[in-house]
Amino acid sequence: MSRLEWTALCLGLFLVQGSVMPLLLNGLWQPDLWLVTVIIAVLAYDRKTALSFAVVGGIAQDIVTGNFFGLHLFPYLMAALLTAFFMRERYNRKWLVSVLSAAAGTAVYLVFVGAVVTLAGGRVEIPAYALHSALPQIAANVAAAVFLHPLLWNMKREWEPRW
Repeated sequence: MSRLEWTALCLGLFLVQGSVMPLLLNGLWQPDLWLVTVIIAVLAYDRKTALSFAVVGGIAQDIVTGNFFGLHLFPYLMAALLTAFFMRERYNRKWLVSVLSAAAGTAVYLVFVGAVVTLAGGRVEIPAYALHSALPQIAANVAAAVFLHPLLWNMKREWEPRW
């Protein structure tokens, strides 16, 4: 992936995630395109590119949403690292692997968001959090992974090493 493509993708994700998705969908149950991109980037690209997406996406999400710094950055990095550790060798260009990885990565992300909120002094009711936020978020991210998988894979040059 060239720097121009990387920059264009980051800018496009920033605009779509920050402006278009809140306009089209209810605020809480919209897909997290940055997270899905980070997870698929871990599977398709090298670690440097994937972690760059995690850092840029985490900082962008923290700025756009107005939450305290690190609420998205830390979980994005942890989801990227855990996806790389468990799923990287199993990637074979199939969309189903991307979809399952997006579901698992979103679950990991939500656990770390809950931990960050709890450590910051917030109160997280686990059953309500799981039913009202986690399950719809996983479903939305799985749907986003179906559409983002071909886009991200087509941006990868075949001669680039994956790791």
